[in-house]
Amino acid sequence: MGVDKQVTAELGQFDSLAMTQTPGTVQTIANGNTIQTNIGIVRVTAGGAVTGVILTPGARGGQIVTIIHEGAAANTITMAAAGTSNVAAGATNSMSGLAAHTYVWDSITALWYQTGVAVN
Repeated sequence: MGVDKQVTAELGQFDSLAMTQTPGTVQTIANGNTIQTNIGIVRVTAGGAVTGVILTPGARGGQIVTIIHEGAAANTITMAAAGTSNVAAGATNSMSGLAAHTYVWDSITALWYQTGVAVN
């Protein structure tokens, strides 16, 4: 006795922002600098503790960006206030060196939200 199988496939267009890494030299961050979020994985460093850092707004809801801080563990990068930095947690969002933070863009609130732990 044979078994009939039916397979239904739908074709669609899927948009994605590639999780590709920043090519070339790592970006050195200073107080008040902006980190571009148009690439999926951004490499940064800092020569000391820096504050007032800004992430550029996302391109669409659900966009994901990971920031890898390649600097020394003590050289923290702290965001500016939420209204300036585009990061929901604002100045309470701090990243130590030798760590990575992943953010998701919420197009309704127009803010980046960190996934995972709040501070590392």
